[in-house]
Amino acid sequence: MALAKEFEREEVEMNQAAYYLMKCLIFCSEVMKCLVEDREEESLMQCIEKAYDNSLRSYQNKLPNWLFHVLLKTCRSKSEVIDSITFEDNSSAEDTKKDLGSLAEVIAHTVGILKEHFETRWHGVDRYFL
Repeated sequence: MALAKEFEREEVEMNQAAYYLMKCLIFCSEVMKCLVEDREEESLMQCIEKAYDNSLRSYQNKLPNWLFHVLLKTCRSKSEVIDSITFEDNSSAEDTKKDLGSLAEVIAHTVGILKEHFETRWHGVDRYFL
């Protein structure tokens, strides 16, 4: 609701913050989708790198890009991550994947709302906020 009120005021700074929030949500959503999918041939590191390339890379300069790739080398396996983020005691990996899938859907819905705002009120928004 706070974002909606700020959007009505059409403040560039608030819209810019929301735009970057949207990009971060897209990244998080892509990583979550990868954790939920059962593609054994793709490592978590590959998934995160692909999500980064598709969402944040073009908005960051050399230092954050370099730092991202250094931190990426510390990735664990998908199954280790699933085990460490279990939402409830004694829940299975499948339950956790289901919960992550639901969370990814909520994030995707939020991103859809933000995208619609930018498409209807800020035509060509990418050229303003790069």
